[in-house]
Formats: sequence, structure tokens, C-alpha cells
Amino acid sequence: MFLLSSAQQGSDPVFTCKTLLGTKPLTYGKFTNDLKCLLKQLGLGTGYNSHSFRRGGVSFGSRLAIPVR
Repeated sequence: MFLLSSAQQGSDPVFTCKTLLGTKPLTYGKFTNDLKCLLKQLGLGTGYNSHSFRRGGVSFGSRLAIPVR
């Protein structure tokens, strides 16, 4: 399970994941691996990757007039 955390400082992680050992920062590798597994389970193949979310997030932010930097 991925969670959106309430980052208090610039160095705090924005996304975290629950593990048996507690809550940890969501890493690129964890996200990518879980995404591939989920897409495979859903029968969606390999047409998507983590970059798809980056492009979609930028497009979404642009529509809301959120500055890039």
C-alpha cells in the first residue's frame, strides 16, 4: 500500500509504503516493481511504466496552473 505523507520538511518523503517493519519511503525501484506486477495481474501488459505517471502528473498540474518549479 502506498501512502501520501504529510511532508514537514523538504527532505521528507512525499510517498511512503507500509511494510512488516513499519512505514518506509517509497523508492523508485519499489514503485516500478509493484507497478509491473500489478499491470501483469490486470492483463495490461508492458505498455506502461513509471514515466507514464510523470507525464500524466505534469499534464494534470499544468491544467491546475501549478508551476513546474
